[in-house]
Amino acid sequence: MLEEGIDIPECNLVVKFDLPKNYRSYIQSKGRARYRSSKYYIMVPRVRGGKFQETYSCYQNTEGAVRNVSINLVIICT
Repeated sequence: MLEEGIDIPECNLVVKFDLPKNYRSYIQSKGRARYRSSKYYIMVPRVRGGKFQETYSCYQNTEGAVRNVSINLVIICT
């Protein structure tokens, strides 16, 4: 397990065995896999699968919105 702030530049696979506690934790763990072709997996217990799917969808939507805002800021600032 790696803590926040540890950089592994050639990481192309992240398997998370504990659920992210919040969006920040999700982004920190996902950010470990830096390559475009990297894979990111979260192992979810069956009993929490349905509930976590809702949370995960929210994380993905937030990530997309942040990406869109970032792209728009780059376009405006250049």
